[in-house]
Order: sequence, then structure tokens, then C-alpha cells
Amino acid sequence: MIRIEKKILCKGEVICFMYKTNIPNLSRIKNHKLFLIIIISAIVLFAVFLLITSLRSTPLDTYTILPRDIKETLVTTGRTTSTASLQMAFEVAGTIQDIHYKEGSKIKSGDLFISLNSDLESTNLALLQKQLNSAYLRAQEKVMQYRLKANQMKDTYVRLLALAEAGAVSQTELEESKNATVLADSDLKLAKLDLQETLIDIDDHTSDLSEISLAELQIRQAQINLEKRQLHSPINGRILSIEKQPGEYILPGTIVAILGTDVPLIEMEIDEKQYVNLKLGQSVLISPQAEPNQIFEGEITSIAAKVDATKGTLNVTCSLIKDTAFLKPDSAVNAEIILSQANQVLTIPKDFIIIENNSYHVLLWKNNKALKTSIQVIKPLNDWYIIEGLEVGSTIINPEQSSADSNKVSSPKGE
Repeated sequence: MIRIEKKILCKGEVICFMYKTNIPNLSRIKNHKLFLIIIISAIVLFAVFLLITSLRSTPLDTYTILPRDIKETLVTTGRTTSTASLQMAFEVAGTIQDIHYKEGSKIKSGDLFISLNSDLESTNLALLQKQLNSAYLRAQEKVMQYRLKANQMKDTYVRLLALAEAGAVSQTELEESKNATVLADSDLKLAKLDLQETLIDIDDHTSDLSEISLAELQIRQAQINLEKRQLHSPINGRILSIEKQPGEYILPGTIVAILGTDVPLIEMEIDEKQYVNLKLGQSVLISPQAEPNQIFEGEITSIAAKVDATKGTLNVTCSLIKDTAFLKPDSAVNAEIILSQANQVLTIPKDFIIIENNSYHVLLWKNNKALKTSIQVIKPLNDWYIIEGLEVGSTIINPEQSSADSNKVSSPKGE
């Protein structure tokens, strides 16, 4: 509360007035003034910023004329066709040990494709082979024994024959020795025959021959069991799919792979409006939708003579160029048909072209100025024009940027 007193002179008299008033604190007044100053300063700075921004030059959207490879393409989708296939399976159960070919590889008839673990069967076969070798050795020993006995009988007969001529032995003893020699020769021949023959229908088997025949039969069965654990290709073809991997245990009859005899084709439905642009032999870049990073080269092999009126499309078929390339049958693919292409030509994006009265122009940036320059268009290609009339290395600017106001247009980098 401040008390104010005023004195007013009126006709020589002094009249005094007194009144009271409420005046805010001086420090509070100072704070309000500071706040107003800050607000005003911020508004001024923002206005200056907008002014500078409006006056600042706009960076040029430029394009440099250089030789480039360019192609016109038609992007579409398609599917691979189904092919004649053969499902592969084992007759026995076991664990897959080795797969000797990759999916998509070519394979010849008789080639070993997949193997099951056969450690037990291999050990059994080796044991049986050892037993067979032992039986052969025993049979050979018997042959040696018969040969030794025959030689002894011959020696005895020769000795008795000499004695008989000298009258030292009787004719009866000589005949007995001769018969013994003949019998020994017969035993030797039989032993040799037993060693050579392995057919089970021979009547005169020795015990050794029977053992050999049994061992051979067991070995053959073991070999058959071992062969059943190896899957060989029955045809010349291609591996379309591998269903199981090494380490997996399978049961008899489980499908482990699928072989095919034909290479899948790619079928596409193209808009009928593109018919005039399609030609046999045109290159096609194909990639499986499941693996888009894999790209295969193909070519158009057939174009349908009629248009599907209900869909407004045209059926086009293409095949892979490289024999080693592989696509799974009945799978979705992306396709890019190359309608035309040109190498090392001068090109300009369509956005940089000015079309006036069937003439083509560009804004050529030269000496910090945009000069409207006439050009010759050789061919439009997708979003590009193949042109002539400009030097290699020339710089053009987007016509949306007006060159009338030089304050608002700045030169490209490097000028």
C-alpha cells in the first residue's frame, strides 16, 4: 500500500488530496518484462528463419549424360510345370548315411544315389568271407592229402611191379597195389572236383564242399542285404526333390527322393496388350519366389496363338537355357522378360524431358545457367529415352525447377 499526496493551488489556496492505491511489487514487474522480451525475440528469430529459408537457393535435381546399358523389361509371375516323376524308397529300415547327389543334379542309370548305414552288414559280410576262405583252405588241404596218398600208392605199385618181375612178390599182391593206386587217383580227382564245383545239386559232396557251398550262400545273402542299403538310380534323369537328409532314420517304403525325366517349363499369363512386344527366343530372367536371390536365364519357347478372352491374357512358355539350372516342378516363380535392350547408349529419365509441339527439349546446365536445349529422341524405353544431341558428361536439370529466378537456383556440386 502506497500513500500518495498531491497539492493543488486553487485561487491562492492550497487544496490537498490524499488517496491510497495498490501498486505491484517492482521485482514482479521486471519478470513480466523479461518474459515478454523473450517471446518477442523468439517470434523475430522465427520470422528471420522463414525469410532466410525462402531466399535460400534450391539444390538442383541433376542428371549427368553418360553411356549406359539399358533394357526394357516386362515383369510377371508364373509357375513351373509338373513332370513325369519316380518316387525312390528303400526296402529296408535304417539311418541315412550319405546322399551322393544334390537336388537338381543330373543322375545316370545305375549311379549310387543314397546310402544307409551298413556297418553291421559289412562286418557280417567280412566274417562270412573269412569263414569261406577257411573252408577253401580245408578243402585244399584234403586235395593235398589225396595227392600225397596217390603218389604213395603209385610208388608202392612201381616198387611191387619191379619185385614181381624179379619174382619176389606174387601176382595177387601186384594187382592189389595196382587197384589201390587207381583208387587213390580216383579220390584225388574227386577231391579236385569237389573243390571246383559249388552247385548244390551235385550228389557226391564231401563235408568240406558242403561247408563251402553254405558259406557262399550266406555271403550272397549278406551281399544282397548290403545292396538293399544302397539306392541306385534306375533311370537317366534329374533329381527333382530330396525328402530326407543324412542322419534321419527311415522305415521300409519311406519316400526319400523323387526323380524326373523331363526339365520343368515355366508357364506365364501375359496381358494381351503385350502381344506385339513378345517374340520367340526373347531372354527371360527367372527366380523362384521361395528363393528370390537365385536367378536363372531362360528364353521364350512358345507363344499361344489365341488369347484367353475371359482373362484377357496370353499363355507364354519359356525354358531354362543352361542344362545345369534347375527349378522345382509346380512352384511359383517371378519372371522378367527382356523386350529390348541397348548397350552403351545416351539415356535421359522421362522426368527430365520437356515435350513441346512434338519436339523434345532439356534444361542444360552450363555456366551456372539453365539453357533450354533441343535433343533428338531415338527410342523410348520404359521410364527412359535413348537420345542424341548432347555431349557425354553434360549435366541437365529437372524442368520442374525453374531457372527464371537465379536467386532460387544454385549450381550442381562441383561447379
